[in-house]
Amino acid sequence: MPALTTGASYVDPVFGATVKRLTTDHMYDDIYARNMWWNADETRYFHQGKIINLVTNTVEYTGLPLSNELCLNSGCNNEGFDPVDPNVYYYHTGATIRKVTLQAGGTW
Repeated sequence: MPALTTGASYVDPVFGATVKRLTTDHMYDDIYARNMWWNADETRYFHQGKIINLVTNTVEYTGLPLSNELCLNSGCNNEGFDPVDPNVYYYHTGATIRKVTLQAGGTW
């Protein structure tokens, strides 16, 4: 198992792949991965309402528009990255799907 620090890694003994720790928040997490939490070029990860830059191992975006604030605390986030554009994610409000385009410097 890797050290309990962000960015620590180890090689999985069964699959031979490198496993990298993304967070150390020890919050309630959904144990099932969802493709939409990774952006199109695998450089960002959507985690508990924040976007983590996997190149720099830093939280790059906070305070983002979310589908349902109450849902954030229960781990059922429905925000998700676009499968093609690495700078776009979607969330819903009521019956409307909204698009967010991420800009430089943690803005959108």
